[in-house]
Amino acid sequence: MTTGAQVFAIQTALNEIKKISPDVLTTFLFERDGQITAKDDDTDSSTACHAAEIFSALARKADAIGSLESVTFCGSHHRMNISRINGSCLATVSPKESDEKYNSIIAHVLISTILRLANNCSPINEQEPTSQLLGAEAPTDLAKDNEGPSRNQIELSETAKPEPDAKQSEPELEYRPSPTEPPATQFIIEHLRGLLVNSDTVRIDNEVILQWKDLYGDREITEVDVETLNGQTTRCNFKPIKDSKLEGKGIIQMPQKIQLTLQTSQGELVMVKPVID
Repeated sequence: MTTGAQVFAIQTALNEIKKISPDVLTTFLFERDGQITAKDDDTDSSTACHAAEIFSALARKADAIGSLESVTFCGSHHRMNISRINGSCLATVSPKESDEKYNSIIAHVLISTILRLANNCSPINEQEPTSQLLGAEAPTDLAKDNEGPSRNQIELSETAKPEPDAKQSEPELEYRPSPTEPPATQFIIEHLRGLLVNSDTVRIDNEVILQWKDLYGDREITEVDVETLNGQTTRCNFKPIKDSKLEGKGIIQMPQKIQLTLQTSQGELVMVKPVID
């Protein structure tokens, strides 16, 4: 069952999708039975319910041949994509001329991450005694709490008072990472295909590569460390992305071999750090 806090988190993510991808006009999440889980602030409830019912009806009919994973409805000016994601169904509406692939990747990454976090968070049992939540035993004699502080408590309080001439302790210095520590950049995986593709090389936004060069000057950078959200890591070579349309969109093109090593796939998030010699 989805709690109110989880619904709020999902709704916030749906609104963020529209900020990141202005082409997305409407987005909402619903269950297989057609029940709306959450929607962005601009989505009409009746329209969302009608679309969810149509998809649910198609999904039931498709059970005979397996399952329906996604469907696209095209109108004269707009396009609606509906696809399964972590057991739920995500719907997005955007203009027909918009970048469907980019919008889909952004939506799936945000919502799948929120759903995973929501599923891993179990609500606290409200009937559990407060004393157990605090890790302390509840007082057995409430009358003792009303008797006032004991002699030992008074002596301890007086001892804890600082001397008038005592110097206040210096505040601890806040930790700051070393300026030489390689920065991590977040990317969305896109599958890299081709006959001449090196299986041990990823392709990264050239703007990020130039930032590394500005940061480290003449120090040679030939490899990167790639880490998934699950903690899987690998080291590989890298080159700039060839397709200019993908520049500035936070994409990392990754061959199938590296995806298998990291136990990840297209549309997932990874963190990338340059390897400094």
